[in-house]
Amino acid sequence: MSVDQLTERVQGLLDRQEILDVVTRFARAADRLDRDLYLSTYHPDAEDDHAVFVGGREEFYDWMETTLREQRHSTHHFLGNHAVEIEDTVAHAETYFIASSLTRGRKPFSMVGGRYIDQLVKENGRWMILKRLVLTDWQLPVAEQPEESTTASLEHFPPRERAVAESRELPHRDRADASYQRPLEISKERLAAYRSAMRNS
Repeated sequence: MSVDQLTERVQGLLDRQEILDVVTRFARAADRLDRDLYLSTYHPDAEDDHAVFVGGREEFYDWMETTLREQRHSTHHFLGNHAVEIEDTVAHAETYFIASSLTRGRKPFSMVGGRYIDQLVKENGRWMILKRLVLTDWQLPVAEQPEESTTASLEHFPPRERAVAESRELPHRDRADASYQRPLEISKERLAAYRSAMRNS
């Protein structure tokens, strides 16, 4: 193995670790409601489709903090399988997660399993999330009908957000799944619908 090949291989390993660090920082920022830590994970022009939310990074943090403080006593994000494809300064990552929380509603505990589908970019030597799509694969309690088992519980969310969630991307057990999409695209129609719903609420 040449010096150049070794250097390229080491850089690839460093990039993969840094990308995992970005995703991990997001999970910690969400559980601690740490705005500065959260902002360190997203590109300034980032777009996030979180099923019941679609928008930019500041918009998302404000929505997330308000929602979690109003609806949750505490949250716990656990990250699992993590796959990354890197091409120069663009990366696509799929990270499995389990998110559990103590809720303020009539059901005191909730748990959901899904995946973060991320497109990241490297600028000035730093990896950041440019686009994120959240896919929900299952939730507890499991719905009675199998075709409904991927539907996240929306009972805590206002009607405007539940309406937006009706058009969200659903997971697939084949190559139609959004994790195969290159490059990752956030629906402009969903973004426009979300912002319209927020303005009219």
